[in-house]
Amino acid sequence: MACHFRIAARGAKIGLPEVELGVVPARGGTQRLTRTVERARALEIMLLAKKLSADEAFAVGLLTEVYQPDELDERVLERVMTSEDLREGVTALFQKRPPAFKGK
Repeated sequence: MACHFRIAARGAKIGLPEVELGVVPARGGTQRLTRTVERARALEIMLLAKKLSADEAFAVGLLTEVYQPDELDERVLERVMTSEDLREGVTALFQKRPPAFKGK
């Protein structure tokens, strides 16, 4: 929730998994959630450990974009490609390999 763009694939479940363990969400999760979605929905997610589908999360403003799973990588890459090194870093992450940065 601390991101400018919150993008997910259909089939994703969005929630606060810490709550299921009886732990208070870290890194401002509860505060950010109440600032991102309406109070009643935020309380439902926090107090009941409710998980939203990607489409539900988009409808309440928790996600900014939702794509089919096979389109997700391509759409995310389109969003973040501003330098060769950034493209390489993101591509390497998706391909699960070390990046080969060139300083460009």
